[in-house]
Amino acid sequence: MLLKCYTDLLKSDPDHDLVLVWNPPESIRKQYDNPRIHFLSGISDDDLRKLYSCASATVYPSHYEGFGLPVLESMSYGTPVVCSNVSSLPEVGGDFSYYIDPKQESSLLKALEDIDQGSWDLNSASQKGLKFAEQFTWENCAKETIKVYKEYQS
Repeated sequence: MLLKCYTDLLKSDPDHDLVLVWNPPESIRKQYDNPRIHFLSGISDDDLRKLYSCASATVYPSHYEGFGLPVLESMSYGTPVVCSNVSSLPEVGGDFSYYIDPKQESSLLKALEDIDQGSWDLNSASQKGLKFAEQFTWENCAKETIKVYKEYQS
């Protein structure tokens, strides 16, 4: 759906390219062969950090997530997030991410247009996301896990 929506957006000559960290099947590469669409695979963690840091936004139109680590990773680098309004993503994405309905192409296309046209305040979303992501540490995760274990021991 993201590739189709971005292809629709290309008709308006957007400022942004689409970079996907994915090694798609050859049929997808051929179908979406466009110099503005970039498929990257086998990248290192360091390169992934650089991609998050340099991106205008991370678009994550998932249908189901157990936690949504890519959303949190993106925010921790100050990158605004567009993600689905399903499962754990609204909790992880906070109240400043841009939410879409992953079943509606029009919802995703509107988000891409809002990014490209500057209708969504990327700077504000970046700053709020960066602050929000600070609460998600491995130390806090361990503390909360231990707290749950202790509750069940009683």
